Amino acid sequence: MKAWRTLWKHDLQKLFSRPASDWLLLVEAGFWLGVMRAAILIFRFQKIAGWLGLSISPESPSPSQVQSQAAGQVGWAIRVMAPRTFWESACLAQSLTCAQMLNRRRIPGLLYLGVALGLTTDRPFAAHAWLRCGENILVGESGHERFQVLATFSTQN
Repeated sequence: MKAWRTLWKHDLQKLFSRPASDWLLLVEAGFWLGVMRAAILIFRFQKIAGWLGLSISPESPSPSQVQSQAAGQVGWAIRVMAPRTFWESACLAQSLTCAQMLNRRRIPGLLYLGVALGLTTDRPFAAHAWLRCGENILVGESGHERFQVLATFSTQN
């Protein structure tokens, strides 16, 4: 319990040194992580993808430099908030949150769904989701190269 309090105290000290725009971005990321986690538990992926306006696409338009910088901030906020939620914010919730936040900003991105076989003996297969904007992977980068891509969805039509 003490370690948890120390972690949050350290996090709060770091947060207070950041501009207010970062605070708002973190709150937005936390909100959408919760919404997407609930949606994953209740609805099928096709329904969620339809709500987000995701369309099956092998690629997305290249973002401008300003869009890339904004997308990087979105990815940062999601990566900061995901381990600090009181619910599980795994790769799919993070990727869907990122797609939503990019759509709100009209920034193109590509959401990947992948699967890997035989990563460990106790799990015959594993699934993973990640989101890329231009050349940068915003969320889900860790270990993504081990997964075979099953589908890609564009965040902008």
